[in-house]
Amino acid sequence: MCGARHEDAPLWVEAGGLHVLAAAAAVRVGLTFELAVPIRHGTVVMPTLGLVRLPYREPWEVAVVSAVDGEARLSGCGSEVAPPPAAGWTGQPDLPAAEAPFSASTAGPWVPPSTIGSVHGDIRIDVVLDDIDPYRRISPVAWPAPLGEAELDRWRKVVESGWALLVRDHPVQADAVAATLRVLVPMAASPRFLARSATSGDAFGAALLSEPEDATQLAVTLVHELQHAKLGALGHLADLHGADSDDLFYAPWREDPRPLGPLLQGIFAFFGVAGFWQRQRKVATGAEAGLAHFEFALWRASVDRVLTDLRDCAGLTALGHRFLRGVATTLDAWPTQPAPAEPLRLAHAVATDHYAGWRLHHFRPDPMAVAALAAAWNAGRAASPGVALARPALVSDLAVSGLEARAVLVRHQLSDQATVVGWRHAGDVNDWVHGAVQADVDWITGDPTAAIAGFERVLTDVASSSDAHAWSGLGLAAFDLGDLAAARALAHVPEMVRALHRELTAAGSAPGRLELARWLGFVL
Repeated sequence: MCGARHEDAPLWVEAGGLHVLAAAAAVRVGLTFELAVPIRHGTVVMPTLGLVRLPYREPWEVAVVSAVDGEARLSGCGSEVAPPPAAGWTGQPDLPAAEAPFSASTAGPWVPPSTIGSVHGDIRIDVVLDDIDPYRRISPVAWPAPLGEAELDRWRKVVESGWALLVRDHPVQADAVAATLRVLVPMAASPRFLARSATSGDAFGAALLSEPEDATQLAVTLVHELQHAKLGALGHLADLHGADSDDLFYAPWREDPRPLGPLLQGIFAFFGVAGFWQRQRKVATGAEAGLAHFEFALWRASVDRVLTDLRDCAGLTALGHRFLRGVATTLDAWPTQPAPAEPLRLAHAVATDHYAGWRLHHFRPDPMAVAALAAAWNAGRAASPGVALARPALVSDLAVSGLEARAVLVRHQLSDQATVVGWRHAGDVNDWVHGAVQADVDWITGDPTAAIAGFERVLTDVASSSDAHAWSGLGLAAFDLGDLAAARALAHVPEMVRALHRELTAAGSAPGRLELARWLGFVL
């Protein structure tokens, strides 16, 4: 019942959600009772029992759930229906999906929750695939949208194959998932390599996730969300950080700056992801092996980076520091070698790119430092390291988007190189990878010279919205060409390079972008 109000529902309807929970529990244990529950646009959803649709006159009405000697009834809007038995029902009527209220004239039978079960070895998982509860998503209200048979069949197949993988290759994690996971909330499929998932600290045992592409994606997503659930449970028992910190931090898995609490959640979740890939890279074959090595190297380095950033963080409690030391101890025991060179190179490039892009979106250089560097450039002097590294201001860019574009492109390259090569001559790569530009394809296919020319064209186009993306891309291409000074500046202080270039251009002398980056990079 916490958080923003859902759409325009009156308070009594929202509070009535507690009545619905109580009524569902009473039905399941066979109590004799009578209880009023809210009707939302003709629908009543009772957790674990299902939903019923009733003809209605008003958006918000009242139904009565009653039970005597185990026989339950729901009456309202001039209709009376019996819920299914509290356990053991199967099947689902062939009802159309809906993301809006059912029509006022519609009435229908109870729609039981969809369930999925799978057993491999001696480990079994049974979950409800919740596509009907109005509170199933974190926000906002979600109208009942029963999956069609084809969708349900896809979910059952991917859970079956994903569970087999998890039990076979990650039995410890499978045991933990089986012990905790009770509800999966399906969301629409995302573009490839952009799976979406979420867990609420107030709903232990439930996870939201987009329709998985394959067994591996489902397995790693379940491990990821299990980590969130475990740390959320721990957070109800002990404090890992103080409550008064307003500091924001860099998180390699997010586009926005993160407060300390959510950052800890991310650390633990991606620590679990790194552990998954650490094991998976030992059993994966073919293109999947290269992808597994890439994912492990990327997330191991990402978690390690944030652990280093927080080593002396005053916002952590003693228990918080102890917790992170435990994570670090396990992480250090996972060696990066042996591994093929190319996945490791690409993991380093993607990590560098994300950090540079994040800085370009959220850091604003000190204007006095920019002016001092401009004066040094115009006078032909070397840059001052202290000025070049002057602390920038953190100003969150609420419109940030696309920081994961190159990571997605790299995953395509590792899994299907021929397709990515074809994108060099097949129109706009943004049609396949949101946020990518054609110069990215030049870079990933091994032509950094063409990539630099492409990024320069993007930066020359004043109407382009890919400014930050192109600046960080210049740094990647410069590194591949051996221009290490320019690459260093564009990796560590890209916002200063950009601000200085704008300052000099506005004054009438527009230096080459890489030339300017090289000048700064020599003193870093």
